[in-house]
Amino acid sequence: PPACAGGPPQPVIPLYFDLSDFDAINLDLSILINPGAPLAAPFATQPSPCLFGPDHLAVSYDDDSADHYISSPTPPCSIPMFDLSPTFDTYGQSGRRDEVVAVELIALSLTSSTIVGTGPALAEDRLHVSLAPNPDINQDDDDDVDGLDVYDDPAICDNWYFTADHEATWNHPLLGGALNPGVIYQAVPGGPPVPVIDPTIHLGLHAGVDIDAFEFVLLNDPTSPSGSSFLAIIFSVNDDDPLTPDNESAGLDPRVLYASFLDGAFFDLTGTPLDEDIDAVTAYRLPFSTYTTPITPPAPCPGDANGDRVVNGADLSVLLGQFGQAVPPGTGADFNNDGIVNAADLSVLLSNFGNICP
Repeated sequence: PPACAGGPPQPVIPLYFDLSDFDAINLDLSILINPGAPLAAPFATQPSPCLFGPDHLAVSYDDDSADHYISSPTPPCSIPMFDLSPTFDTYGQSGRRDEVVAVELIALSLTSSTIVGTGPALAEDRLHVSLAPNPDINQDDDDDVDGLDVYDDPAICDNWYFTADHEATWNHPLLGGALNPGVIYQAVPGGPPVPVIDPTIHLGLHAGVDIDAFEFVLLNDPTSPSGSSFLAIIFSVNDDDPLTPDNESAGLDPRVLYASFLDGAFFDLTGTPLDEDIDAVTAYRLPFSTYTTPITPPAPCPGDANGDRVVNGADLSVLLGQFGQAVPPGTGADFNNDGIVNAADLSVLLSNFGNICP
């Protein structure tokens, strides 16, 4: 999309597509769920290579502010590479490993859980090599992970569900209109996406809501001897965009994971907000900490101002742009960690010019 184009966002929203989150499971919900009515009772089902409990979650936080990217007053516009998160942070750095964050829950009842721990899981480059380099030095390296999913068998987990971000809802030629950011759609190869979960009918939410993160999970009552598992959806809402007429949050907290049995109601699953607006969520049968290992930050690369591990003219441009300025010690072109970019830093760059760091 033409980011930073300026002007009102409304004419641009249906022209492009921005994925909010997705999930692949073994159930065809277009058959199981009446599109015009909520489920009369929770749907009992069994664990599968695609469906897990919410005990072990991974989330990704929103990397830019709430306002629409086209006409944001945040200069130069509201996209991750030019903006900070709603709490003014940057996620995905090497040492922090917080582009993906592990969240551990313990069920208290069928409809409530408690968060027993959160912790770092993956930096951007450990999620996928295309997300490198990490935003350790430059905001320009910041990427925003909008969707997460983990499953064991793609041959079985072949029903793919997704929802669109309200900022780009794509007027699908086969659908006859723009995607609804509050609806969960089933992808159909060669055909239009099928709306299977309506926010007002199945979740009990207000019209105009933007479902942000979502994941189908199995909930059970740890106090019940039956041990039955019921299909549920856990989800978050987007933060309200002040530049659009709808309230995308529907008055809910974007930092909270809610849940529904698709029966026309929802409930607060976790009871405690997480640190940030939740952009993506996935569940798995193992704790995410069991297969994510701490990452040692790369050794210093003297003269490398942009974090690409090469000392060249691009770094000189950064230095010249910051020359004479006070910066946080050791950031940008402050190679000698004294908090100011000056001739001493230029000397470091020139003495290492052309070096390629491991």
